[in-house]
Amino acid sequence: DVIADRLFVTIESARAATGRAVHLIGHSLGGLLARSAATRRPDLIASVTTLGAPFRGIRGHPLVLFASDRVRDRLSRTREGKPDCYTGYCACPAVGGLTAPFPPSIPQMAVYTRSDGIVDWQYCITGDAATDFEVSGTHIGLVVNPAVYRLIATHLAAAGRSASSAGTRG
Repeated sequence: DVIADRLFVTIESARAATGRAVHLIGHSLGGLLARSAATRRPDLIASVTTLGAPFRGIRGHPLVLFASDRVRDRLSRTREGKPDCYTGYCACPAVGGLTAPFPPSIPQMAVYTRSDGIVDWQYCITGDAATDFEVSGTHIGLVVNPAVYRLIATHLAAAGRSASSAGTRG
């Protein structure tokens, strides 16, 4: 929730500065946060793009999960009264946002790579061929992949056109 709260401060600031809903683009955990924000405050969000974000569940590389367990263990020692943080039983609003249905009014795009190497690509897709886009590369490489930026540009242009015609987002 700490990171999600910081994201909402940024979103609300951008909304206040522009008077428009915000387009969120998130890589990995950032994609999970973006989707959670969209379900919690759809009035602030124009569109969501995820890059290698396992929003359908966590199934990662065993070494990544091992590292995650170590982080959770350390946090559990410093966050008394929150033993479920970083588990499937966490009841924080940010986690709740991930389990809520994604708002159909918000355009979304999921970019993934089958050779991710960190998360299972099958957990990074919506299941809708119109919103799922495969690229070549690795998990970390998604943030510097020119093909990804072309997809994002196309997605944002389409979201902007639909916002202009609807007069509500963009």
